[in-house]
Amino acid sequence: VKQVAKACKAFWKESASTLIARIGGSSFAILVKENDAAHFVNQCDGFNHMLQTLLTPEFGCRLVLAATSYQLHQTPRTLLSEVDHVLM
Repeated sequence: VKQVAKACKAFWKESASTLIARIGGSSFAILVKENDAAHFVNQCDGFNHMLQTLLTPEFGCRLVLAATSYQLHQTPRTLLSEVDHVLM
């Protein structure tokens, strides 16, 4: 988990408007302020590739990624609920 956390921090450090938080256990949330959807998708593709390279099968980890938009003043519960919906 520490290795993944360090990799997340290193990948997303370029942006001053990025927040990385551990939700619990081995679940993380990354909030990225990005207005250009195509740029964000490219960032996510690169991030996914980096994690897939890091988490080789011998780690025994399952990697699941999801993204959703954040609305101003949205509660964490609502935001996480939307992400859960995307994952299903």
